Amino acid sequence: MIFILFAILSCNNKEENILNSNIQITTKYQTLDEMISPNHHKCSDEIKEYKKMGKYDCSFQIENFEFDIEKKYILNKSGNLKEYWTYKSEGPLTYNREELESDPKFLKSIGGLKLNIKFLENGQQILDGGDTLTIEKIFQEEKLILMKKKSDFKKNGRRTLFEYK
Repeated sequence: MIFILFAILSCNNKEENILNSNIQITTKYQTLDEMISPNHHKCSDEIKEYKKMGKYDCSFQIENFEFDIEKKYILNKSGNLKEYWTYKSEGPLTYNREELESDPKFLKSIGGLKLNIKFLENGQQILDGGDTLTIEKIFQEEKLILMKKKSDFKKNGRRTLFEYK
């Protein structure tokens, strides 16, 4: 009986993670994970729901998860970097494409040269530069995708999320 329940839940989870091929990824977030963020006080004391977040807010809640944003990569239609935001205690520092291209070393250090974010054909993974990331959960109402932790992000307490339209 337990095996049947597990099989049903596994099938439902896979179906939930398959996205339509015409979806466009608009933003990549690098955040502190859901274990560290609630105890981290870099941002304001008020944690807003993701859909109610203001442009400069650096923390959000979605379902039972809380995330503090460290970096935000705003993408163009091709999945390449358009803007880069890094969140500091006094607020975000923002850089547009022209500013980033004027400092190639900085652009390279933030990973902006290798960004070419797109869905893989299986609909359950996203190619992020040279990394293949697997979808853990899709928040359809918020149009946000939570990726499974990679080993280096597990030990550093980080998460990657993608916003889509």
